[in-house]
Amino acid sequence: MIPFVLALAALPHAVAPAAPRELPPFELQAADGPITPELLKGRWTWLYLGFANCPDICPTTLGYLADQYRRLADPAKVQVLFVSVDPARDTPATLAQYTRYFHPAFQGATGNRLALDTLAAGLGTRFEVGKPREPGGSYGVMHPNSVFVIDPKGRLVGTYAPAGDELSADFNEAPPVAVAPAASVPAWCTPPVLMERNRAMGSGTALIPAVSPMRNWAVTAEDWLWMFHGNAVLGYNFQGGPRGDLTWAAENWGMAMGTRPLGPGLLDLRLMGSAEAFTLPAGGTPQLFQAGETYRFNPLIDHQHPHDLIMELAARYTWRYDDATDLFLYGGPAGEPALGPSAFMHRPSAADNAWAPLGHHNQDSTHISYGVATAGVRRGQFQVEASAFNGREPDEDRLNLDLGPMDSLSGRLSWIPDPRWVLQVSHGHLVEPERLHPGNIERTTASIASVQATAWGPLSTQLTWGQNLEIHPALGAYPHQSYGLESQLDAWETWHCYGRLEILDRDGLPPGPPLNHDNKRIEAFTLGLCKDLGISTRFDLGLGADATVYGKDSSLDANYGYNPFAFRFYLRLRPPAMGATGTPDGMPM
Repeated sequence: MIPFVLALAALPHAVAPAAPRELPPFELQAADGPITPELLKGRWTWLYLGFANCPDICPTTLGYLADQYRRLADPAKVQVLFVSVDPARDTPATLAQYTRYFHPAFQGATGNRLALDTLAAGLGTRFEVGKPREPGGSYGVMHPNSVFVIDPKGRLVGTYAPAGDELSADFNEAPPVAVAPAASVPAWCTPPVLMERNRAMGSGTALIPAVSPMRNWAVTAEDWLWMFHGNAVLGYNFQGGPRGDLTWAAENWGMAMGTRPLGPGLLDLRLMGSAEAFTLPAGGTPQLFQAGETYRFNPLIDHQHPHDLIMELAARYTWRYDDATDLFLYGGPAGEPALGPSAFMHRPSAADNAWAPLGHHNQDSTHISYGVATAGVRRGQFQVEASAFNGREPDEDRLNLDLGPMDSLSGRLSWIPDPRWVLQVSHGHLVEPERLHPGNIERTTASIASVQATAWGPLSTQLTWGQNLEIHPALGAYPHQSYGLESQLDAWETWHCYGRLEILDRDGLPPGPPLNHDNKRIEAFTLGLCKDLGISTRFDLGLGADATVYGKDSSLDANYGYNPFAFRFYLRLRPPAMGATGTPDGMPM
């Protein structure tokens, strides 16, 4: 296959953001050493993203930049940096040789996928790197065809299309400027920028790190950017001990999200659903020590319930007040209030772990709430939200919308110190959430989510704490704690190693009655591995397995055995990761 390039941001004139934009922390590697945002300060920088094997656009643009650089009255005030988004083929040494062919002063650099994604997000753009159809085969690369202008303070101040003499002419003025008439569509509403915005959105209005691995199909239609996510797992599930079972399991979910500019802001439409009502065994799939919701008006113990057919049916409107402040409203007949971290199926730290955490009902179980309204503001590194919602758990009919009064309340504060981190604390008052447990719940959560670069690939991690304080008018208050640590390493883009450690309180376990409040301390440790089979560039089909070992109170030995454990092997199907589509079909133009 002949390599190709798709220009994602070629603009006819220079375009400046509403205000200079600080670049996020990143580290690239050049032949002379690392390059960080701090090292870009002191001079103007013309930055271009491409790859050395590019057959036409990259050499043409570098030739244009060399011509413009020679026209500068004072070249010492400007540096030119060519960043390769194809580190598999472009090393710092080869890039130094490649860029100096165009001009001896030009620099070349590259980095790992996380560093490149971080830089691209900071520039408000994106790129794609395909997978070879066979080992050692060629593959495609898509990158923006714009020159990004960084000022001497290390801030993005504009972009240029590589055509004409405008670049050197502007920089020969005193002082240099990089400003032009505003585009008809604001830069923050273009498909590449919207794609990066949506990368940082978890379930509901929860946030995940902006550099998280993202798996989707995406298309544009009229003014809409449509993104489609999903996951389907089919395999066998063995739960050991007297209360265990061996059965098939077919967890699944799918989601469509449409985004378009509307008035002074953005409109998002979201639909998420699951076919688990048809694909899981009656009463849910076995999972030792799991609890929550009911089946045939009995508490579900040692089983994970199937999710409802409609998991989210909601809209969001975001109004950009200024370059640092967004105001938003979110709501609909099915959605997620501002309570807890992003739901487990949307977290990069659990991307291949289809098991619901045992602490799910202490942390993020409100990701399906039938009736939600949320108002929030995002300013700089902070996001504050408040919700009114129906806090009752869905009933046993998985095919309907269990609408009820929106008499539960919650609030959440999120801190995003940089694109690699999201920290949140939240609290909610849930009115009568459990059908068989009269009383309300005060739920408090805190979490730290991170995506970090390693030599093998991105490492996604989340640490979560959640507490349910059950309040019964006649019986008093009963606290239930849960702690969870989960991680996933996406190694070499095709191997996915994941693990989860949980420590929590669980009541209602046999031999006691289902509604007892005798808390037992439970520990669970899961370790798993999934390998992408590389059958197609249109989707990722993986073969995986995991195992879980449990710790428990000795009073549960008679019912659960002395050393209960579980294992599962499965096939997993989902969209490809961003950067692994192989062709431009179905990508935003």
